[in-house]
Amino acid sequence: MTTDEGYEIEPGPADDAGSAPTPRRPLTDPTDQPDVCPNCGAGMPDPEALVCMRCGFDQKQNRIIKTKVGVDEVADPAQAQFVRPGRLGFRAPLIAGAVLAVSAATLSGVHADARPVLHAVATLLFAPVYAGIGVAAVMLTAALMEDRFGRLELAAARMLLAVGLADAAWHAGQTMELHAALRFLIGAGAGAGLYFLAVWWLFRLNRAVAALVGVTHLSLWLIFRGLLALEALLASPAPAP
Repeated sequence: MTTDEGYEIEPGPADDAGSAPTPRRPLTDPTDQPDVCPNCGAGMPDPEALVCMRCGFDQKQNRIIKTKVGVDEVADPAQAQFVRPGRLGFRAPLIAGAVLAVSAATLSGVHADARPVLHAVATLLFAPVYAGIGVAAVMLTAALMEDRFGRLELAAARMLLAVGLADAAWHAGQTMELHAALRFLIGAGAGAGLYFLAVWWLFRLNRAVAALVGVTHLSLWLIFRGLLALEALLASPAPAP
């Protein structure tokens, strides 16, 4: 039974009918109740929490605010970054790539049948263009791998070095006094091998991903060369009827 003051009581022993009831504890003792929201009565997750997660009532501001429950997923930059700092930094591959581009341009002029200067200039100017196509290939590969791209300047410098190696090897093969088919195989094989090694080592990739970068780069390069050939074809005068 309870008293008017809200106390739970127990009667005395049956053989002691004249004894007074013994008060036990208040039914509404706040120390026995969990922390609850004064607005909706929901339990609070922490004794020091001020905002109810159910109704949004802020006990400090004494008003209801909007709340949102969720978990922010943060990717690990070390695992998600495709182009990572490390091998040779930025300046070394950039300078080496520029030197190789000049070397490839010189070799291009040496084995040119006509207008060697124009061939050398074209080879030199196309080197950064092909490196830019390589950066696009790295971006596409990073997207396929669902990784963040990383540092653009590092990718550009490393691609200039890889393209410079491939270009220099190709033009060095064309200077050999061999059959045209053999010159093509030697130049293309050496260039592809050096390119693969450069991409694999500089970007610190496994062989499959490095090969994927190379295949993507080659595909974009073929598209670019095809567009140039199409433009030249359209610009040429139409044959006389």
